Amino acid sequence: MRTPDWYVQAISGGMGPLGVHKGFREMQQMGWINKIPAFAPIQAEGCAPMVNSWKKGLEKAEPVTNPKTRIETLATGDPGRGAYEF
Repeated sequence: MRTPDWYVQAISGGMGPLGVHKGFREMQQMGWINKIPAFAPIQAEGCAPMVNSWKKGLEKAEPVTNPKTRIETLATGDPGRGAYEF
């Protein structure tokens, strides 16, 4: 099976790509694919707790108290468990 070079996903808290990465890792372990693609999680500028915290050098993401985005599912100001995985 051919593996894509990149996996791109818009995220709120970041848990989605973690599950996808686990799936790619399991497929690699079973010999179905030979590599795991590079990941590019994207956050909306008005709700980017992971990006903002990473830029500040923080160990844990700070919640965004007033998220602003046109896509409701990406307006999660508190990334929850994803806050520890960036």
